[in-house]
Amino acid sequence: MSTNTTRGRILDYLALESDATVAHLAAALSTARSTVQRALDAMVEQQELRVLEEKSSGGRGRRSRRYQLAERPRPVLVYIEAPEEVVVRAVERDGTVLGAASTRRESAGPLTIDQIIELFRCAAENAGREIADFAGAVVGVPGPVTTLRSGDPAPHRRSAFASWGSNPPSIRQLQTWAGEDPVEVLETRLGLRAVMENDGNLSALGESLLGAGRGGHIVLCLSLVRTTGGGIVVDGQLRPGRSGMAGEIGHLSVRADGPLCPCGNRGCFWSEAGYETLRIELSTVVGHDLSPADVAARVAAGDSVFVAALRDFGARIGSIIAPVVGILDPDIIIVDGALGAAAETVTVGMREALVRDSSPLAARDLRVTSGELGDAAPFVGGAAHFHRSLPAATPAHV
Repeated sequence: MSTNTTRGRILDYLALESDATVAHLAAALSTARSTVQRALDAMVEQQELRVLEEKSSGGRGRRSRRYQLAERPRPVLVYIEAPEEVVVRAVERDGTVLGAASTRRESAGPLTIDQIIELFRCAAENAGREIADFAGAVVGVPGPVTTLRSGDPAPHRRSAFASWGSNPPSIRQLQTWAGEDPVEVLETRLGLRAVMENDGNLSALGESLLGAGRGGHIVLCLSLVRTTGGGIVVDGQLRPGRSGMAGEIGHLSVRADGPLCPCGNRGCFWSEAGYETLRIELSTVVGHDLSPADVAARVAAGDSVFVAALRDFGARIGSIIAPVVGILDPDIIIVDGALGAAAETVTVGMREALVRDSSPLAARDLRVTSGELGDAAPFVGGAAHFHRSLPAATPAHV
């Protein structure tokens, strides 16, 4: 594991704990003590950490060195889009929400850039802060996000829209930024450093750090409500893949002669058998539109039709990802906590299908569980992702 990767995990840990020794960090991160010590030495030199020395018990022997952040990380503004709502939350690195602002989508079309900027300003105001008080801004988008070339002068910038230009696919969330670079827009209009990432990846990172994936080695997190996708986290590090498509179950083909998807594939899962399709089918059964919360309430109440439908839905997902599980061999699969009470029912069907269709060794000790953070997952992950994207500080020499 590289020193830079270890640095990010140390920053995550110390954002939640007041301080720690090298032994505590090595155990918590499952990383060799020598690797942790090298990272700590570099971070002290770069003035990211301060050292607290304590006398050993009894007053003899070597002093115990404890490390803590040199200064408290500033909060971040995180922007996430859903089919019917756009939300910006002011979030501390430890996931604490300071304030938020949201707006319902109008049927007339996507939000304007001015409306988006106003949403950021309202979230800051509701947190009792000025825009300048924030470390930066994060944009979570439902489309694939591809890393720019390593030679780019701003390597933290990531582009999801280069191949679409001013004609993005007919997904409402993607139309908001048609022809625009979200990072450039926010940096220009807000005066803050900005980064962009796929919202499913942000959810996966959030659940891995502070939710159901804590302590996991290889974690696959599935987003099913806001979008149909997912993310992969290995040893606390997001692994989006070369093209940004790692974990994107929504774009696995389930019908070869299905409709053409904006991704270039046919019969993708999100359009053929995703959660939105299921919700519409259940709405037809009861004769009126159902929200995800309505579906969860029906499941919690024990409605046999809804319980069976959600269990079958989980089984379909399990069958689709069974080959992936055999290849990736994760130790935890997290089902979108935004499903609420329905998530546990989905995991039951998924687990049954994975035991039946996947490699027995891969499925034997696999933990399939519902997310703990609910709809907060991408915001928690967004704050962590932003701070991890910051370059190491340059030491000040006098």
